[in-house]
Order: sequence, then structure tokens, then C-alpha cells
Amino acid sequence: MSETTIVPASKFAKNFGEYRDVATAGGTVLVQSHSRIVGGYVSKAKLDYYKELERRDRQVHVVGDLPDDLVAAIETAEYGKPPR
Repeated sequence: MSETTIVPASKFAKNFGEYRDVATAGGTVLVQSHSRIVGGYVSKAKLDYYKELERRDRQVHVVGDLPDDLVAAIETAEYGKPPR
């Protein structure tokens, strides 16, 4: 499991290099201002992962507007078998 560090915004700004190293090593840095979490700092790899999750989560199709390749994939799909 990755490390989560909570740090005041002023300390984060003054010691950015230290917290960059925490994120690069796979941890998450949560930045706090006035006792509230206002943001977070993560590695590029984690950011890419979250962006991919977000991209997949927002993929919506109207039945009449499905792309041909998706229709073909649905028509040839078999229950319990991974997609080709």
C-alpha cells in the first residue's frame, strides 16, 4: 500500500523537493490549508492511471450511435470468455 502524507500548504511550498520525492516513490501527498484538504500531489504514473479511469468512466454511447467495431464486438461476444 502506498504512503499518504498530510502536510500544511506552507510546509509543502517550502519543502517541495521532499514531497516530490514522496510522490515519485509511489506515495500521495495531501495538502492542507486551514484544517481542510485542498489538493493532492501524486506521481506521473498515478496521475496517468487516474486519467485513464476517468476516461473510461465517462464513455457513454447511445444505442443507435454505437460505432461499428463496438457493435461487432457485442455481436461476437461469448459469456465468460475474455474479449478478443
